[in-house]
This record gives sequence, structure tokens and C-alpha cells, in this order.
Amino acid sequence: MNPVFLKYLGNELNLNKLEEIVYQNPELEHQVGDENYQYLIAFNYEKEKASLEMQNFLFNYVINYEEFANWYISKLINQSQINFPSENLFLYAKEHPKFLSKKTLQCKHYWTKKDFEIMWFDKITEIKKGNEIFLCLGSFENDYIGITVNKKNEIWFTTFIDEKFYFGGINMNKAIAKLLFKKYYE
Repeated sequence: MNPVFLKYLGNELNLNKLEEIVYQNPELEHQVGDENYQYLIAFNYEKEKASLEMQNFLFNYVINYEEFANWYISKLINQSQINFPSENLFLYAKEHPKFLSKKTLQCKHYWTKKDFEIMWFDKITEIKKGNEIFLCLGSFENDYIGITVNKKNEIWFTTFIDEKFYFGGINMNKAIAKLLFKKYYE
């Protein structure tokens, strides 16, 4: 993946800068293919809704959406100075219940551009659902929905009011990507 397109999709470059880079770097043709490069050169960067059209083009023809989401989430987590263990998050959280203390992850939902914040808890708490134990790591949506991990290291979202559980992902990056890039009640 070319970092120029990642940065554009990640809102680090505006459309004018992307246009400038496309015209100044003919070697992009080898990376995106002749047809896609011709589209980028011929594209009207000044038209109404050009940014949305470019975003759709890049996701449909140039960038793998899932790879972009992983890059974007990794960048957000690194900026938040959060170090999730790569091995067993459940055991790590049990042994280090304050590892997320005073941490937040603030950003905007990718598609709606609405502010989004995960408040990580100062101390990990346990929630039981039947025979299964979940560790509650943080919350979002004004503390109505929790982010939990079970012994299988799966991330689940739970509503605190009615205690319903929704599968988030096989790891924290995938769960956060689900929150920021699509609906979590699928």
C-alpha cells in the first residue's frame, strides 16, 4: 500500500496535496496500474464532492479496506500510548488491572465524522454472564456500552443497561475498527 493514499484516507493529506503528489510522481503508475493512474491524472479535483468520489475510488480500486482499517487503528492506538499485549489480553488484564488507567482513545468515526471516545477504566472489573467471565476494560457511547474481553481473548461489547453482548472481534484492533468503520450491532 502506498503511504500517500493511506495518509489521504487517514485525513493526513488534503485533496489538493494528493493532486499535487499524483502529478509529481509518475512512478505511482507502477503501484496502482495504468488504468487507475490514468483515472487519478484525469480526475477533476475541483468538482463538488470530489473528496468523497476520490475516497470511494481508492477503496474500490487501489486500497484494501481492511488493511487500511488496521493501519488506521494501529496509528490511533499508538498515538494514545496504549500497549495492548499481543498474546493474552485477558490474563494480562487480570495480572495488571490498572494498565489502562487514565488512558483514552479519541478520534472521529470514519464515515460520520462524529466525535468518538473510548474511556479506558482505571481498574478492570469482572462481569459474569452465565458461566463465562468477562473483564470490562473501558466504555464508549457515554458509558452505556462496555468493551470486554473473555478468556478466549475475544472482544465483546456489552450494554450496561440490559447486559446484552455483541461480538466485537478477535482482537482489540479489529473490535475498534468495527466501532469506527461500521455498526457494531451487526
